[in-house]
Amino acid sequence: MITNTSAAACSSLNDAQEYAKAGDVVASNSCPAGELKFQRPLFGFNEYLDYTLRPALRQGLWWMESTSEPRVTFVLADPFLLDETWVLDLSEMEAASLDLHDPSHALVLVMLAMPTGADGWPTANMRAPIVINVENHAASQVVSRVEEHELRMPVDLRRFALVEAEGGS
Repeated sequence: MITNTSAAACSSLNDAQEYAKAGDVVASNSCPAGELKFQRPLFGFNEYLDYTLRPALRQGLWWMESTSEPRVTFVLADPFLLDETWVLDLSEMEAASLDLHDPSHALVLVMLAMPTGADGWPTANMRAPIVINVENHAASQVVSRVEEHELRMPVDLRRFALVEAEGGS
C-alpha cells in the first residue's frame, strides 16, 4: 500500500529523496527527471507512450505532455494534497510492470479534468492514478481497487500554493 508520496515537495525536477514512513511502506517525495515511458497507453490515448513531466506554477500540480503530440497535455495533481487519507493498494503485478521494487521510488499523481466553461470546478480522477517509478521513469495508469475513490472529485486549485520564483521576494 502506498500512502503520501506528497509530490508537493517536488517543486522542481530533481533527485531529492525525502522519505515518510507509512506503515510497512516508505513513500517518497522523489521527482522524476522529466521523461516518462508508459508501459501501457493511458485510457483513451492508445498512440501515446512517451511524455514529459514538468512541475506547474503551483506546488503539487504538474504538466504531462506527449513528446510526439504537444496538444496531448494533462494536468496532474498530488492526490495526498487533495485527500490526506487517500491510499493506493498497488498489486505485485502492477509494481512488477514498473520494475518498482522499492515503494519509496513511487510518485503517484492523479489526472485533473478542467471545466469547459466559466462555471464548474476541475475534477480529479482519484480512481485511476498514474504511478511513476522515479528511478527508471516507467509510468502506468492503474485502477484503484478502493471503491470509495471518486472518479470526479471537485478540486479548488487555490489549495495548491504558488511556487515562488527564484530570487523573488
